[in-house]
Amino acid sequence: SSDVCSSDLFILTHINMPGVGKYKDVGKKAKDLLKDNFDVTGNNALKVVNKTANGVEFTTEGKIGGAWSSSLKFSPADGVTVKKFKADTKGRFYGEATLDDAFVKGLQFSINFEDGANAGSNKPKALVGLTYGTDDFHLAADGDFANVDATVLNTAVNVNVPVDGLTAGATFSFNTTSSSLDSYATRFDYAASDMTFTAESGAGLGNTNFSVFHKYDADTNVAATVCANRGLGNVLGLAEAKGDASTKMTIGATSQLDKDSSIGAKIDCCNNLGLFYTQKMNSSVSLTAAAKIDVGKWTSNDGHSAGLKFTFK
Repeated sequence: SSDVCSSDLFILTHINMPGVGKYKDVGKKAKDLLKDNFDVTGNNALKVVNKTANGVEFTTEGKIGGAWSSSLKFSPADGVTVKKFKADTKGRFYGEATLDDAFVKGLQFSINFEDGANAGSNKPKALVGLTYGTDDFHLAADGDFANVDATVLNTAVNVNVPVDGLTAGATFSFNTTSSSLDSYATRFDYAASDMTFTAESGAGLGNTNFSVFHKYDADTNVAATVCANRGLGNVLGLAEAKGDASTKMTIGATSQLDKDSSIGAKIDCCNNLGLFYTQKMNSSVSLTAAAKIDVGKWTSNDGHSAGLKFTFK
């Protein structure tokens, strides 16, 4: 609600890896493999990206019958990047910019806003942030000052600890109005040369997610996820169980056929089979064809969808 002031704290520990990553990126490889290129079906969307010789990038995108937007990305000065200056057909404006090596080397200053006009349930946003990172730790802090009565402060700290390949992280949301923890979650990530395993318990430790990403060989990657709506918080009485206990599983693989083409397949416990094929037509154009098939309704027309995506660069 608008009279709630909350703050979030993120803690991440990491060792013997090339730099310390962000808390939100833990488990990202498995998530991206099971999402990218499979989500083409049913979108009816268009995205056109143009980049000029001086590095200015123009993007127009939207869905048929839905909202459309146009945005700019450019670097007006050394170390300054306007990542997004965007307007959409709902009358909203967005902006995001960063300044590298602000005040000291390695420190990045950022601003991110959304105006909130005609936003419906969406709220205005005015984030001001700082990030600083080395090979040993990563620190990030930002504040959302769009509404004085609902200011949100976020802090993220990632630090090396003496456990080879292990990343341990936690997130806390503190409600300053009630002076109590609003929500909290934890993540663990173990990385080897060809495999990453991630465990996460979120929503007040009321759910549990596991994921594995495996680089099978130079051309083939495999990922799997298991998600349950119960977690450690239910055992300890810290989280209230909601609904019936359920578990969802997904496994998928992608393979690079050659330098210009790749394929992928995934299936989940609900009998949804996903397939895609991507072909690079030339240096500027690539085509992705994808399909979603409900294996349980194989002989009927229900639950199936297909789509095509053209990418012009």
